[in-house]
Amino acid sequence: MNNFSFYRELFYSYERMMPFAIRLTANNEDAKDLVQDTMLTALIHKDKYSENNFKGWILTIMRNIFLNNYCKHQNRKNGLEEYEHLMSLQYQDEIQYDYVENDRIIVDAISEIKKLSKGEQLVFMMFISGYKYIEISHKTNIPLGTVKSRIYFIRKKLRLKLKEYIE
Repeated sequence: MNNFSFYRELFYSYERMMPFAIRLTANNEDAKDLVQDTMLTALIHKDKYSENNFKGWILTIMRNIFLNNYCKHQNRKNGLEEYEHLMSLQYQDEIQYDYVENDRIIVDAISEIKKLSKGEQLVFMMFISGYKYIEISHKTNIPLGTVKSRIYFIRKKLRLKLKEYIE
């Protein structure tokens, strides 16, 4: 397939991709993003296309992108939900039982995290949930260097506060 016919197929496949993307994402804006990601990936890998079934090839790319993004999103979502659950617990006031050593560490760590400002809590929880520095920077609109230094200083502060548990 020559370049002109590849680009023509890609251009005309937009209308075929949108219904499939909407079925996958169940959201019009997410579907548009998925179509854009698919078209970009197709352009990057156009040399891997052999002149068979363009529609099947492009929809397979879309499905794979969706599945990869869905798995990433689920892992991060689960981490943030766990954080929100832990942050909502009122350990010191409501739970009256003997803690084992690990429970005290967790309670003390959560207590120290709660003492951070909301912005620091967000950046730190995103970091320990698996977000990369650059992703945190983009999602919070904080410069990359600032994100790195905040995480460094938060970790240092937590190490000092929890030094009795560190061997």
